[in-house]
Amino acid sequence: MKLKTVLAIGLATLTTPALANVASCPEPESISVAHFTYTASNEAGDWIGIASQRNRGSIVSFREAVIFDLQPRKLQKCTYNLSDGVVDLYMDENRDTPVSIDNYESGWERMTGGWFDVFECRGSASSCQFELAQ
Repeated sequence: MKLKTVLAIGLATLTTPALANVASCPEPESISVAHFTYTASNEAGDWIGIASQRNRGSIVSFREAVIFDLQPRKLQKCTYNLSDGVVDLYMDENRDTPVSIDNYESGWERMTGGWFDVFECRGSASSCQFELAQ
């Protein structure tokens, strides 16, 4: 009887999909700046962005997040308003990790493009949630 229970539990874990990590863009107040380099860390991992010389200053607010609607979907960037211009932050080590927004689509708007569609999220950084595939 115990062997059947162990086998049943073992088979159930093999067919259960891996849980994904729920993540979002970094909160504006969590972003550090040194010269033109902006960095942050959150549940998605480390983030980095380099502003051009026309774009500078401290982070003022979150602007948008963009996901390319390709298969697999990937987070392109999180954009922030600076005191003078904007800066895009990109995931560092998880940059090529597929993402899912299936459970969070109400926060994302599909934008039709010429070559492919994108999803944009313009709420707060924490409302632009996605799941990183494991």
